[in-house]
Amino acid sequence: MAFSLIKPFLNEYTLGKIYTFRGDKKKYLAELLKVVEKDQIPKYFGGTQVDENGDEKCSSKVQTQKK
Repeated sequence: MAFSLIKPFLNEYTLGKIYTFRGDKKKYLAELLKVVEKDQIPKYFGGTQVDENGDEKCSSKVQTQKK
């Protein structure tokens, strides 16, 4: 919904760089792997990286919310 609100203000060149996947892991991971190595993506999101504690979300490296 938010994207629908800002879309009219973006030019075609910019719109051509934006992809939306609605949480479809197979689709977003395939596109992401075109630009990022699998070992740089947390295992939870489809990559192979885990942090030093074995956490698949790499909580020590990726902050998802302010503490």
